[in-house]
Amino acid sequence: MKKWGLKFIICILTAMLMTSCAFKNKHKARTLTLEFKADSTINSNVLLPVDVIVTPAPVMQKIIKIGPEDWFGSQLRDTLLDDELYLLAMSGGGQRTKNIVLKPDISKVLVFADFEDAINRDAQQLIIDCPDTVNQYIVLIRGNNLELKQLEQKR
Repeated sequence: MKKWGLKFIICILTAMLMTSCAFKNKHKARTLTLEFKADSTINSNVLLPVDVIVTPAPVMQKIIKIGPEDWFGSQLRDTLLDDELYLLAMSGGGQRTKNIVLKPDISKVLVFADFEDAINRDAQQLIIDCPDTVNQYIVLIRGNNLELKQLEQKR
């Protein structure tokens, strides 16, 4: 009877340890790399402000509703923390890389650009889904719009 009880306790502890390890790996922070590449002439030759926004879904939905036209003057923008808002300024021909730490509760990343002459909302924003398997994208800045390109994953 004692051997059975000891084996049972060992099985329970092993199962708890395995579950704990699986839970930690599933909910671990990960890094997203965004490479920004601008054409030689962008934004009517004016420095282009770009924000990368990394917030939980409820806040993200509010920001998407604000849109890129009103975002750069929004009070909500001033309330975000350093790990929720990454600021860039791009000029023609410029290249920048941003490594962004994604907390476990982040499923989307938003990129807004403040183009001088763009009127199309879709040209000024990118919504990036963040699956666990994809962690590198190129953001192309062309004239007055943003384009997203996924990089091939190394195996």
